[in-house]
Amino acid sequence: LDFAFPFFMNRITAFVRDETEPMWKGIALPVAFLILQVATVVIDSNVSMGMESVGLRIRSSMITAICRKLLVLRQDALVKFSTGRLNNMITTDVDKARRAFRFIHIILTAPLKIVIGLVSLYQLVGASVFVGLAWMAVVILLNPILMAFVSKLEDRQQSKTDERVRQATETISAIQVVKCYAWEEPAQAKVAEARRTELLAM
Repeated sequence: LDFAFPFFMNRITAFVRDETEPMWKGIALPVAFLILQVATVVIDSNVSMGMESVGLRIRSSMITAICRKLLVLRQDALVKFSTGRLNNMITTDVDKARRAFRFIHIILTAPLKIVIGLVSLYQLVGASVFVGLAWMAVVILLNPILMAFVSKLEDRQQSKTDERVRQATETISAIQVVKCYAWEEPAQAKVAEARRTELLAM
């Protein structure tokens, strides 16, 4: 259905150029085009809603699994996990899994769309389509390198977020001691420095 628009536009343009075409064909093409566009919107909306529903179920299941695991961990094992790291696991990492699930159907249908698109373009422009195919191959080869670079940046940013959350949590948990010895300004400066470092890593 994604190729309905260029297909029908090509047919309608050919109908307008050819004066020998019957009138019923000129009426049938726009009507069929409208029906397919409505069907595309309805199907895409239902698929998106279903994917989002399943993604939210996966997210809630993963959060539940993390919380259950935390409840059964021994105290010495739990010390290895900082509050910031647990916060990132429940928010950022779980949300990554949910977002990745939304693109599964795109990965499954992409080869078929590429084949149909290349065949259609070859019929329209001839051998020039292979220039576009070569460029697409270059982009596909560069994409994993760029994604690895982005992943490293995200890991760096998350580590800074962990440090900032740990600093803030330590300050809040020891707030009575901080107030007793008038350490508000040094404690605030440490949290502000951690936040500044986190912002620089973004």
